[in-house]
Amino acid sequence: MTGFQILPFVVFCLAATGTPGPNNMINLAQGGRLGFWRALPFAVGTGFGIASVLIAVSLGLGAVFEALPWARVLMAIVTLLVLLFLAWRIATAGPLRAEENVRRIGVVGGVGFQWINPKTWVASIAMATVYLPDDPTLPVILLAGLLFCLVSWVTQPIWIGFGSALRNVLSNDKYALSFNWIMAALLLASTLPLLLTDI
Repeated sequence: MTGFQILPFVVFCLAATGTPGPNNMINLAQGGRLGFWRALPFAVGTGFGIASVLIAVSLGLGAVFEALPWARVLMAIVTLLVLLFLAWRIATAGPLRAEENVRRIGVVGGVGFQWINPKTWVASIAMATVYLPDDPTLPVILLAGLLFCLVSWVTQPIWIGFGSALRNVLSNDKYALSFNWIMAALLLASTLPLLLTDI
């Protein structure tokens, strides 16, 4: 590939950030628990995080992980533990109370989660190998990271909006219990198939 094909790259970014996955399951769950504006910092952090992973992969970090199978296994195990913890927190959150001060995953959590999110790594490796030039310059790599970030800032708030639209439903004990368990299950289902290939 001799040049950076921006339009196909952006379309891939839309698919990577707009389809169901761990980030959007967290966005959906937090939108329901926190409301749109309080849930938004995670999505902001996610944008920075996915850009940083793509930049790191494009600069050669992806090749290091490919060359060190034990590092991939270690990352998969850490990811599994974090996901189980997040799923447990979501599943056991209980119904939404008006006076409740709900804990949230903010900007820093959004950035950090991308470094153990297998969907982010798979997408970043695909982008670096398919859509970027064979030997990309630093400006091209930074542009790709910026585009990945900006597209995620467009798509992920939609999932937060879906969740925040359900806030009235989540004040009902029965519906909240179902929603919480469904979100926890979807979070695991969206990630476990990718993880199990590395463990």
